[in-house]
Amino acid sequence: MLPPRSFRLCSFVVVSVLDKSCQTPVCKRNLNPVYEPKDATFDFPIYTSQMHNLGTLEFVVWDKDMIGKDFLGEYALPVNQWFQGTAFAFNDPNNQVRHFITEDKSRDFTPSPQPVFVDLVSSHPTTTVRGTMRIKVGFVYPPNSTGLPDFGKIYNALMNAVLAGPVADRDHVGIVRLEICSAKDLPGWPNSEFLCPPTPHRR
Repeated sequence: MLPPRSFRLCSFVVVSVLDKSCQTPVCKRNLNPVYEPKDATFDFPIYTSQMHNLGTLEFVVWDKDMIGKDFLGEYALPVNQWFQGTAFAFNDPNNQVRHFITEDKSRDFTPSPQPVFVDLVSSHPTTTVRGTMRIKVGFVYPPNSTGLPDFGKIYNALMNAVLAGPVADRDHVGIVRLEICSAKDLPGWPNSEFLCPPTPHRR
């Protein structure tokens, strides 16, 4: 007899922004994993030549096993849902995110203080997933910065650039910081049809 799934689920999260991907450590034997901030907080530099491609922050939750990994769920946070209000800094307690509180996309956006729980979904219509993920997103000051950038202007520039298309220069716009806090109610058994080898950890 196999042990209960909660004793065998070893989950981790891969987050992708533009051409950079990072992943959390594996949290073993837990359907409600919690990730330490020092191991699950990632900075993503943004340049003007990339901004038109910045459609979403993408998260995929995987179960690591002996022969590869199994798909558990995913979520994509569009750039126009990153913030609600005028607080954009990662550590600002007034920072809020816009998100759907259910999968019913006909409902209005509801702002919530960060960190926020988002429902895991699947882009594959034949795959059923469940569970939620707790995330936090915001801007941070670049290292050795000589001035304090206006995060509100940076965010507006990002949204405008997504609509305007590519530009030629590589000026540094800002740094997006993303923390994967936790997940809960992950499925008792993953979808084996998405079995594939582990993704290399890139930091």
